[in-house]
Amino acid sequence: MRELRASLAGPRSARARLVEELEAHLEDAVERDGEAEALARMGSIADIAGGWNELQRRKRRRTRRSLALVSVSLGCAVALGVTQYAAGGRSHHMRKPAQAGAPKAAVSCGLAANRWPETRATRPRTRAPNLAR
Repeated sequence: MRELRASLAGPRSARARLVEELEAHLEDAVERDGEAEALARMGSIADIAGGWNELQRRKRRRTRRSLALVSVSLGCAVALGVTQYAAGGRSHHMRKPAQAGAPKAAVSCGLAANRWPETRATRPRTRAPNLAR
């Protein structure tokens, strides 16, 4: 088991659980079938360690790929947020229909204003009152 412990890769706690589990199974098999039969059925240390190490490599690769995807997504979100903040919120392409060339009839009867209610981005900016007095 020392040889197996030394050849395993991965987190220390996971390796310890695997070795404990294998020792328990091996003890049960020795009691039931004898030592030679139990060791033959368990297989070689290289086979056990090889399968375990391959599983750990796949997990590590998947984790790194996920972290890379999250990092790129976060970078894009930050870049978009910074550009929107620097531009003052809304894009200059989004205007009320009256400004974008709405028909005069719609503007005169108030339809354009009702369809496009005033929002925080379209209101004139005013200074906030000083409440610290």
